[in-house]
Amino acid sequence: MSELIQQKIKIHSMLLADLESVCAIEFSAHGQNSWTRQTFINELNNSLSYYWIAQNISKDTDSGQIVAFTGCHVIGEECFITNLAVEPGFQRRKIGQALLMHLIKQVSKLGVKYLTLEVRAGNIKAQNLYKKFGFEEKGLRPNYYPDNHENALIMWTSNIQSVEYKLMLEALATTYSNDADKRSDEYQNFLY
Repeated sequence: MSELIQQKIKIHSMLLADLESVCAIEFSAHGQNSWTRQTFINELNNSLSYYWIAQNISKDTDSGQIVAFTGCHVIGEECFITNLAVEPGFQRRKIGQALLMHLIKQVSKLGVKYLTLEVRAGNIKAQNLYKKFGFEEKGLRPNYYPDNHENALIMWTSNIQSVEYKLMLEALATTYSNDADKRSDEYQNFLY
């Protein structure tokens, strides 16, 4: 069995104690455009914000290396996904997919109906991930990113409370768990 199949991921709420690892992942993903430690502290203290980390769990312990994180703001029926980053050495292992599934499950419980985010126009890998979850391009923010004036695509989902969306998630979860030998409990227990 490959490392990819043997991997087990634990997802839980981000804590201040996680910020050293989170900031390192943020820098590896976004370089000079990274959020600062203070930005994360502000986000964790914001009553509208929700943040989670993913840990790569070893066989002998219930804790492990933080390898990814995500977060969002929830305002009424809308959720704005602010950030999602995966440590480069752990990319292409469906950890981002597991985090996004977890985020959707959690905000759905809060009554959220619609998800939105901004993504670099040139970040095709991220766009493909979001499209798997039903995000569609709905707008453009020209010259949005200050480092290179790259455009941001604005993406939205349909109503995540709809039967159609829940069936799409269920199919995605089934595919994921079959591919990954149940590496994350989130994919087994996401129905809400």
